[in-house]
Amino acid sequence: MPSDRFPEMELADLTGTQKEFADKILSFSLNGIKGPFQVMLRAPELGQMLLTLGDEVRFRTGIEDRLLELAILTHAACWGDQYEWKMHFQRALDQGISKDIVEALRVGDPPVFTRDDEQIIHNAARQLSGERRLDDAAFEALRELLGHEGVAIFSIMLGQYALLSTILTVGQVDLPPNDAPLLVAADDKTGAGTR
Repeated sequence: MPSDRFPEMELADLTGTQKEFADKILSFSLNGIKGPFQVMLRAPELGQMLLTLGDEVRFRTGIEDRLLELAILTHAACWGDQYEWKMHFQRALDQGISKDIVEALRVGDPPVFTRDDEQIIHNAARQLSGERRLDDAAFEALRELLGHEGVAIFSIMLGQYALLSTILTVGQVDLPPNDAPLLVAADDKTGAGTR
């Protein structure tokens, strides 16, 4: 069911700029112009900037995909963002994040890590997304792992996902149609994308 806040826009109803933006979305989206895209279509120039930023931080950063997906799932769990959780659940598993870690995040338990890099990424993402801070020890561990440029990229990436979670919350968008299990503790969070 489309959101009452942002009625679903059909391709035939789009302006020229919106149509260009929709064409870009349709070139990669597995979910069409649904989800956050229905909100972003109302401001297509800014939406395009956000897509470009997302492409850069996810696909051209030099940070290992496994670690990016862990950070995204950690962010989704902290924000209670069901939409991003469902979009990245399988990706994280496919990139090598263990089922035990993913399940712990899903139910709100502290994950047990066997890899130091995953512990460092999770700790930094949890602090930034869940506590809105990053203590000195977490910063130093992240800097040692990623370098200063990597820490900057990591911060921008998490900021981009915070922006997406905000868009999802404002739009009360439908969840993606996949079989990923929902976050258990999401009711206590923002509820991003909970329709």
